[in-house]
Amino acid sequence: LEDPSSPLGRPSELLLPQAAADLVTQLARALDGAHALGVVHRDVKPSNVMLRSEPGAGAGLEAVLIDFGIASLGPTAISGTGSAALGTIEHLAPEVARGEQADARTDVYLLAHVLYRVLTGRRQTTGQIRPPSRVNPRFPRSVDELFLDALADDPEDRPASCGAFAVALAGLLAEVPTHEEAARRVEEEKARRKREAKAAAERAAATEAA
Repeated sequence: LEDPSSPLGRPSELLLPQAAADLVTQLARALDGAHALGVVHRDVKPSNVMLRSEPGAGAGLEAVLIDFGIASLGPTAISGTGSAALGTIEHLAPEVARGEQADARTDVYLLAHVLYRVLTGRRQTTGQIRPPSRVNPRFPRSVDELFLDALADDPEDRPASCGAFAVALAGLLAEVPTHEEAARRVEEEKARRKREAKAAAERAAATEAA
């Protein structure tokens, strides 16, 4: 996702809401599968997500999560040595930065950073939280609330799993109109205003004639 030639690097060509929800769902499925085996990724970030087109007409993008190089087996206390084993510094979960245990909710925090990238085309860095809807007004404020919940300082306040986060996101983004639907609504509004202006002009002309 960090490839500058990728559509995600150009805000005018961001993933549509449903595609973004599907991407996060795919990543959540992979992470929940790892968590079920007792593995915490700890370095989920855009550059560790590969996208490839799925075969078949009208198929979407397939997300592949890579680089489990610093993954840990189960909840583990992380030393505060600043070594590469901590993960990417700009995306460190608060509990990891504090030297506390990393668990599945650590990956929820990191998945929220990937969500921010696909919704806004920008990197979200620790300590600089700007809600997605303030960057890309197409998205409802309810997405902001979910995003901020996933970035909660206390893991207990985050969604319980990546899957729960993805399900909640999909429900919120299902309410966002597609590009085609948004364009249709704009055209309908233009037509409505044109009809109203015409009717007003006709009424004015009739009044003057009387």
